[in-house]
Amino acid sequence: MVVVGELLMAEDLYLAGEVIGRVEMHDHMLTVLSTGRVEGDVSAKSVVVLGEIYGNVFASLRIVLGDGARVSGKLTCPRVSMAPGAYFHGPVDMQLGDEYWERRRAAYDKSEAAVTRNAVWGKRARA
Repeated sequence: MVVVGELLMAEDLYLAGEVIGRVEMHDHMLTVLSTGRVEGDVSAKSVVVLGEIYGNVFASLRIVLGDGARVSGKLTCPRVSMAPGAYFHGPVDMQLGDEYWERRRAAYDKSEAAVTRNAVWGKRARA
């Protein structure tokens, strides 16, 4: 099966065919199976590649390149993993999403409050 044009999904997708064009599924997972091929940009929550992608890949959660994957394009994601036997050509941007920074800020604020509270009560802060 070959799809030419944009593929906008509202569910997880296991792709065994070919897509020539953009694939967009922001809150869902895309798995490109070993027989799958995408010629265009991909955007999803998680992307697992066992086949081929020729285009930029953006994922808000993770990108996994399995054994036998072939990817040529920019990867943008906070977590990227590559199995032995995967082929990748292009830059990687480990861009961190807003959720990450919110968690970091909350953890920092919590630790600052603990240090301040311990200083006020004369307790030694733990390292």
